[in-house]
Amino acid sequence: MKRYLLLLMFTLWICPGGCSDSNTGEESDTDSAPSDTDSDTDGDSDTDADTDSDTSSDTDSDTDSDTDNDADSDTDSDTDTDADSDTDSDTDSDTDSDADSDTDGDTDSDTDSDTDTDADTNTVVLEDVEGVCRYNGQVESENTGFTGIGYINGSNATGATVEWVISASKAGSVTLEWRYSNGGDAARPVTLTVNEEVIGSLDFPANGDWTTWNTLEQEVNFVAGSNTIRLDAETNEGPANFDSLSITGGGDFSEGECPEIEIDTDTGSDRDGVITIADRVPGYASVAVNGAATTGGGLDIGSAITVRNMSDLQSATSGAGSKIVLVEPGEYRGSFQPGANTTVIGTAPGVKIIGSMSISGSSKYNIIVRNIAIQGEFCGDYETCKAGADGVYVGNGAHHVWLDHLDVSDGQDGNCDVTKGGDFVTISWSHFHYTYDKEHRFSNLIAGDDDEPESVGKLKITYMNCHWGARVDQRQPRGRFGNIHMLNNYHNTGGSQIHGVGKDMALIAENCVYDEGRSIWTDMGSPRGWKGVGNIGSGSELNASRGTVFDIPYDYTAMPASEVVSAVTASVGGAGNTVTLQK
Repeated sequence: MKRYLLLLMFTLWICPGGCSDSNTGEESDTDSAPSDTDSDTDGDSDTDADTDSDTSSDTDSDTDSDTDNDADSDTDSDTDTDADSDTDSDTDSDTDSDADSDTDGDTDSDTDSDTDTDADTNTVVLEDVEGVCRYNGQVESENTGFTGIGYINGSNATGATVEWVISASKAGSVTLEWRYSNGGDAARPVTLTVNEEVIGSLDFPANGDWTTWNTLEQEVNFVAGSNTIRLDAETNEGPANFDSLSITGGGDFSEGECPEIEIDTDTGSDRDGVITIADRVPGYASVAVNGAATTGGGLDIGSAITVRNMSDLQSATSGAGSKIVLVEPGEYRGSFQPGANTTVIGTAPGVKIIGSMSISGSSKYNIIVRNIAIQGEFCGDYETCKAGADGVYVGNGAHHVWLDHLDVSDGQDGNCDVTKGGDFVTISWSHFHYTYDKEHRFSNLIAGDDDEPESVGKLKITYMNCHWGARVDQRQPRGRFGNIHMLNNYHNTGGSQIHGVGKDMALIAENCVYDEGRSIWTDMGSPRGWKGVGNIGSGSELNASRGTVFDIPYDYTAMPASEVVSAVTASVGGAGNTVTLQK
């Protein structure tokens, strides 16, 4: 009350007659006094000159000092304190609560919904055999236009396979793109399988000639970790030629780890007298090179061709297409040369070829021959025999060959020779002998001359569970250049030479039996070395070592030497044409 009275008295003292307008101009101010109690000229309660009802000095209707109509202190119309037009509290123009320019709630600067700084799209290109774990065919560089060191030329056969293994950092959809060439007259269809799931059929159209390269894409799903992509040819033309495989998708991609080749670690597995189409390849023939190991004509025994005469055998085993040929018991006179990607199996004891078998040339690879007896034609004097044919020959660049349960006798020159760059050969459960006393009884030769440059670094051969027997005089084996692994073999020849180790050759003899009356080692000039391990018998220097040898690149389990003789000489399941095929 006192304050009110003082104010009234002060007002009367200033304007005793009532206050009037003091403007002396010709115009008089007709504005009425504002109805608010602030010091500005508007009708609100703040001190600015705007017409809003807030107490700020802006012209909006909110209570802050900016020019928008919200109650925050920025100049936009949202409810946050930044100057953008969204409703979040960051300084970007999106609707999330982070400071990047995407619409997710993470703090990275990409447009995906994770917390990394990439856009999660990556492409990896695998050239020629990068990432390839196996294929039927070979790597070539004859046709121009490829981008790596070459391209995969698949075998011209139904079922010819190319398989990649790719490692992915995370699961998701990816795009596979093959760069291919098809100079044939028609499309080459294949079945695509990813991680054992059949995706469907892909057609690789013809593109005019083998130097023209096109691409074909297919979207598939990957798992995190290892992913296996396989193409299987659907026609006898085989697949197209493949230059590269590109993978595009989320995450990182790289070459995967190829699965270990399954090999026969039980070297006595045939002692029951039964073999199957699915028996695992042992020894050096199992070692994959550029994805190619020894698979022969595959495992589909239902597609096998059965033959009963030499003409049919020659025809059925020719060519490079994948094939399985079953040979019925009987006598077959003549010679045959199995082509690439072939499995030949005698169905039972009693399959006998009077003549020879040759696997010769770089186009001869991936070949399996099992359970057959091969006897050379009769020859008289030394020179005639030396000029004659080997019972079995592997060479001139042939590779990845498995010879199993062969009975090889009376070869005119040699029983079973491997020369001139033959490589990755396994000879198992085979019997080498002669049936008559001819002059030239030199059984197994490896490289025919010290001057054989095509054999340098090659001739990698495993002899396992084999028997050198009657009338063999020399070469069990005798060789040059190669790495030779002798495992669980039996020698009872009475010959003048057992192992002749020559120029740049190394030989390991392991858990073998030598019923011989002499040293098992003969220095034929400039060998790398030899090593005996676990050998028994009447021979001398059985476990001697000299020079350097090599590391054996495959897994195996050695049979105790004490079991070798009974195993390899068994009439059922022993070395030779002694087993029956279980279909």
